[in-house]
Amino acid sequence: MGSEKIKITFNPSKFNNVYWHLLDAINNPAIRYIWLYGGSSASKSYSVVQLTLTQMLGSANYNTMVMRKVSEDIKDSIFSDFKGIISDWEVNSLLTDQQNLIKCKTGSYCRFRGLDDSEKIKGLSNFKKVILEEVSQFEHEDFKQIRKRLRGKDGQQIISIFNPIIEQHWIKKEVFDIETWNEVDTKEEKVNGSKYPITGKWINEKGNSIILKTNYTDNKWIVGPYYKDQHVIDDYEWDRVHDFANYEIYALGNWGKITTGGEFYKNFKREKHVGKTKYDSKLPLHLSFDENTKPYFPCGVFQIVNKEIRLIDEILAKNPNNTTTWMAREIERRYWNEYKNHNAGMFIYGDATSRKDDVKQEKGVDLFRLLENGLQMFKPHRRVAASNPSVRARGDFFNDLLAGNPKAGGIEFIIDEHCSEAINDFYMTKEASDGGKDKREITDKATKERYQPHGHITDLTDYMLCYAFKADYETWQRGGAKTEIMYQKTNRGRMLW
Repeated sequence: MGSEKIKITFNPSKFNNVYWHLLDAINNPAIRYIWLYGGSSASKSYSVVQLTLTQMLGSANYNTMVMRKVSEDIKDSIFSDFKGIISDWEVNSLLTDQQNLIKCKTGSYCRFRGLDDSEKIKGLSNFKKVILEEVSQFEHEDFKQIRKRLRGKDGQQIISIFNPIIEQHWIKKEVFDIETWNEVDTKEEKVNGSKYPITGKWINEKGNSIILKTNYTDNKWIVGPYYKDQHVIDDYEWDRVHDFANYEIYALGNWGKITTGGEFYKNFKREKHVGKTKYDSKLPLHLSFDENTKPYFPCGVFQIVNKEIRLIDEILAKNPNNTTTWMAREIERRYWNEYKNHNAGMFIYGDATSRKDDVKQEKGVDLFRLLENGLQMFKPHRRVAASNPSVRARGDFFNDLLAGNPKAGGIEFIIDEHCSEAINDFYMTKEASDGGKDKREITDKATKERYQPHGHITDLTDYMLCYAFKADYETWQRGGAKTEIMYQKTNRGRMLW
């Protein structure tokens, strides 16, 4: 096919607002990475396809590689969008499709490939743009390789499209969270002389990355004015009332976690158990530990107000800092130096079986002694049971608590919204076939060490709960019936916070 010059004028009403931000980004030579994320029905992939086709029709060298994790997913997803738009625009005579390839009479072309293809990510140097659809399905290593291989031409960019299904994804932890981003007010910003408001827009300080966020409210063919799809709107409203986790991700386009079944903490709900908490210098700190080094040595920092448990902070000691010495210094930094000598008391909880050498630096001294020695300025008191409560029993107790069952003693639980690892752990900890926690391990690709990826923060929370509210736990085990004589005799569970 030869190269032809084509002049086409498109009606601006064919495009949603995010299209114009994408167009502005691809024409900015400083930008290397374009991240487009948000909810469903948000015109993310559709707008990128529109952008690609308009550029192919207007340029002789706008060559694009579209990639998905699995090649067989291409045909019925983004490739179908390309064919549909070509047909709707009636430009079939200018753009022809073959197997995993679309050619334009201008000479530009778009190729489609899955990472499972034999060629995989080789030969990217000939392309101006690489589109990664559903990049959340890619491994971080995949992205690194694509980034390295796209080289040799001016204006080369990676456009990544995804739904933010899980807050602990590498995109957020290894890309978004390590950059400093400046938010752009799209209600005021002018792009090509006009204002095109969308849900969110951020540019990193270096100026080479941009994040665009959209949801269904940005789609003029869902909420109007070009068409109002009431069925879609009603479906999202149903999710808002009955399945808020789905609503957060697929309607609003916020980071979250989709429940897939088999969760150990079945009654944990982000909308109910995650919020804003604030350190109170007048209340004791309740620190709970789980003795692990992989993927981190964790500490949960709690405060208790009457019968409300607040997880106000998480401390994750990762290699090479996964030692009691580092942990003690970090607690001191956060709650002695920064908070002007916390002196309202401190209690230490944890796994009753912590007698291994995993996180110790001295022999013959247990984990809690090492921590107490390092935290002497707080005058901590140890609260570690002689043995751990049954995993299944404490899980059932916690689930009743989360559900608001009065048999759980009226205890309430909230995690601060900034404790992302704790929130993820409550979602990701799975139930084993025996009713306990799934302890299956994975292998670290770099070190080849095996470790349990989830369940550490939930474990340390269990330990604190069952000790601090021992009387409520024992009452719950008896079916919620208090035995007044035994209660009066032992007086267990009464604590001054």
